[in-house]
Amino acid sequence: GNAEHMASMGDLMAKNAAATNNPAEMVKFYSASITYYDDAIDACPVRGYYYTKKAFSLMRLDKSKEAEEAFKKAVYLSPMDASNYLNLGTFYLEQGDPDKAYQEYKEALRIDENYLVTVLDAIWRVSPYHDSISQAVPETADLRRSFATYLFKKGLYDATDKRNYGINLEILKYFFYMI
Repeated sequence: GNAEHMASMGDLMAKNAAATNNPAEMVKFYSASITYYDDAIDACPVRGYYYTKKAFSLMRLDKSKEAEEAFKKAVYLSPMDASNYLNLGTFYLEQGDPDKAYQEYKEALRIDENYLVTVLDAIWRVSPYHDSISQAVPETADLRRSFATYLFKKGLYDATDKRNYGINLEILKYFFYMI
């Protein structure tokens, strides 16, 4: 009970930090949120969820190394929670390390394929090229079909236009296998 209460207080501090326009106040609130998340971790050290919350506050304070460690700890404590891999992958993508991001995204998709559109949207914002996106899509027929469907739904591919960000019909055939 105490852990959840402390995490809720951390959430409140993070919400206050996001709502202020004063940089000094923002730092104060995010620092307080980290303290509350640390208290939650002390009360329940096996719940990865609290490490994830702490990591997001650390990112807002530009403490990348500490944020990475907190995200990794969340993955370690909850290895079957796809959202932890998704968060770590997004962290790496924002840090400019797409190779690490793609590995984490593959793990997230291996556990829960429902994250496919979220993963592809995150990668597309950074690198709108099929080869970057395809690196995060595991080698399964269903996910490849989903990837091709994603391209069509987002309007990223039109069979009549060969300029489509370097995506051509042969690549889509590769993703569909059976065409």
